[in-house]
Amino acid sequence: MKRLALIVLFTLLAAGAIHVTGWGQSGSTPGDEYTFETSRRGFQPIEYPGPLNYQDAVRLLLRYEGSFHLPITRSFRERRLAPEADLWKLDLPQALKLRVNGNGIEVVAKPANPRMAVEDTYNLVTLLLNELDTPIDIKLIAGLGEAGTTDRWKIRPGINYASLNLRPTAAGPADVHLKIYAADDLPGQGSPPESRIQAEATFPAQVLRWGKLRIRTLEDGRPQVARVYVRASDGLSYAPSGDSGGPTLSRITWTHGDYYFYSRGEHLLRLPEGPATIEAVRGIEYGIIRRQVEIRAGETAEVSLDLERRSNLAGEHWYGGDVHIHANYNNHEFITPSDVMLQALGEDLNVTNLMVANSGDAHIHDEQYFEGKPNRLRDATHILNWGEEMRNRGLYGHICLTGLKSLVKPLYTGFEGTPYPYDYPPNHVQALAATRQGAAVSYAHPGYRFTDDPRTMSAREAPVDLALGSIQAMDVLSNNNEDATTPFWYRLLNTGLKCAISAGSDSFTNRRHMWIPGGHRVYVYTGGPLDYGEWVDNYKKGHSFATNGPIVRFTVNGKVPGAELELKAGDAVEIEASATSFLPMETLEVVMNGNVIAQAKASGDKLSVTLSKEISLESGAWLAARVRGPFDRHVVNDTYLYAHTSPVYCQVDGKRAGLRDDGTFFVRWIDQLIDMVRERGKYASEEQRQEVIELFREGRAYYEKVAAEGS
Repeated sequence: MKRLALIVLFTLLAAGAIHVTGWGQSGSTPGDEYTFETSRRGFQPIEYPGPLNYQDAVRLLLRYEGSFHLPITRSFRERRLAPEADLWKLDLPQALKLRVNGNGIEVVAKPANPRMAVEDTYNLVTLLLNELDTPIDIKLIAGLGEAGTTDRWKIRPGINYASLNLRPTAAGPADVHLKIYAADDLPGQGSPPESRIQAEATFPAQVLRWGKLRIRTLEDGRPQVARVYVRASDGLSYAPSGDSGGPTLSRITWTHGDYYFYSRGEHLLRLPEGPATIEAVRGIEYGIIRRQVEIRAGETAEVSLDLERRSNLAGEHWYGGDVHIHANYNNHEFITPSDVMLQALGEDLNVTNLMVANSGDAHIHDEQYFEGKPNRLRDATHILNWGEEMRNRGLYGHICLTGLKSLVKPLYTGFEGTPYPYDYPPNHVQALAATRQGAAVSYAHPGYRFTDDPRTMSAREAPVDLALGSIQAMDVLSNNNEDATTPFWYRLLNTGLKCAISAGSDSFTNRRHMWIPGGHRVYVYTGGPLDYGEWVDNYKKGHSFATNGPIVRFTVNGKVPGAELELKAGDAVEIEASATSFLPMETLEVVMNGNVIAQAKASGDKLSVTLSKEISLESGAWLAARVRGPFDRHVVNDTYLYAHTSPVYCQVDGKRAGLRDDGTFFVRWIDQLIDMVRERGKYASEEQRQEVIELFREGRAYYEKVAAEGS
């Protein structure tokens, strides 16, 4: 323990009508995915035909409209709880599916009358199932008769992905004719003999001319940054190329896979002729604006989207923040503070907490942006600040340090092949060093499946650190499963400990298909104009609620979440709860010690709900409110609508909540954690291992007392 104390101190097609881009390449996709990065040039088609990897195939498909979005993104929405979607088994109306086996080639499915724009590459997603035991060459000639160009791939056994890149040269109807060959020895140049044709397919297409659309996003007549979705008559999503209205960022929502861009107020887009649909969204305090406009060839249509603010929490001194965002991660580093501010404004996210962190090695992302204070890019209600995600390889969990004056080092532990390969120091040491700077410490993405086995969660050390007073909050809303994180949090609260609710999206803003910053956010009441230090202080105190959509108001005897009431046995308390939402809700509930004691069903448009209740308390308790609702495509990061307040803590005759069963639960939890330290932990010496075990036993002692003395 002495060494731990010392460390505390020093311590990111048809020839003529249609032709195909003929790269004729074989081999695997290069290491970087073609659609990996957030785009600055809109959604440009990819020119490389393949083979492609699964992620690129998915992202190309998601640009089309259709009911297949949810099956494809289910594995993303239920990350680590669901298998990857089997694209071969899904009904994908705009995809070409080919099967190769001992009987030859079978055209299993072909696109249903695709619409494409003249003189532009159209990515026809192609799935190739090789049921042979060996790789095989496959060649597609697309055109009218024998004319045309060729794409060729070597496909391995199993499912393969590619893009047949059609590029029409004349508008109007056109029949696309495909001739397909497969063999071990196809000639590298030209067409195989006619006798080698193994399959043919023809399908109609419609080639559209281009028009333009000028989009303005406004609030009270002035330009406003917003998240905008544009879908044209060809069924594809579009975004500005950056040539007009200034460069912007274009991405894909995590849950439904919708393509969008951040409008800076005015942009000119090139769109195919026909009806186009436009939507604008700005965070969760605005209504969703939808418009339809007719695009005519050679003309410029115009549409203004007048954003409607339905709530103004900042005006009441409640400020929404996301405590876990990475501007740059996975070694694709090009996002700047200005790019982050664009996204923060587009989501109306008041407090954007970004993390300096490693990923899989010793490289530290975004350390150059850390200043120990908010970035100069700010306005009266929007702040950027870089903090730190302290990451352990897997034994303890990850913590976010918010409001640091200086980085706490090491920034990671347990990564082999780095300067810090050992699971030392434990998170508590780093958390305590941050706390002594006045920073807030929260456990990030606590886990996907909550059981009595610490290995099913990632925030394994959290019970120890909470008992020892080095952390103040936990991400109940995050990229993890709220049905796991919420009961974990409840059990901790049931031992009499204070733990503020938190929300962190873990967004990587440089990745195209990724969680959106502010898709999970925590609103903190400060009582005055936005000041970052006061926000951090009140975040730690739990004057807060976390949400992916609903706005929850909750008081006990007039006191907001985070307050502590001193009561006597039998005293009555007045509970007031309400919620509003830009998306339909189902229920508003009041929870005491993890159990629902009052409930109200949302009715009518289901955008508001209230309840009041008086209860008497005989023993210490915590009270909070929560809201649930169904999945909606505008719940951008999550599987359903959800919000939860921090607790109001009620001491009765001087005692907080203290449930024996929950104390016993965490005694057993820490015992298993100590076993993991003994069996799996990597340490430079046995002395280090024993120091960590001693620390964990110190935290265990608190829960032993609850198990022995609790109710």
